[in-house]
Amino acid sequence: MTKQEFIDWSKSKGWKQDTWGHLKIKNNPNLRLKIQKTSVRYERIVGGMWIKKGSNYYKNLSITEEGKLKGLKWIKSKMLKDVCTVVNGFYQKYMVD
Repeated sequence: MTKQEFIDWSKSKGWKQDTWGHLKIKNNPNLRLKIQKTSVRYERIVGGMWIKKGSNYYKNLSITEEGKLKGLKWIKSKMLKDVCTVVNGFYQKYMVD
């Protein structure tokens, strides 16, 4: 997958690019997809700081036949336990392992 293919997929799922080129979902401003040159980071804002919840290189990502993102590597952390409900809801709707 290329960076542009990832951006196009994200936009088709309701994500919008902000001023800095990162993607945010309209119904939850506390989540973002941080677009980088060769990789993407899935982040959640906690205490005013963006915390990485998952990431991977574009080359390791793909879209399934069902239109879900495959290949994002998730970070397990006790610090993020309070955001797991929101993150898992997004994950189940849009992504697969």
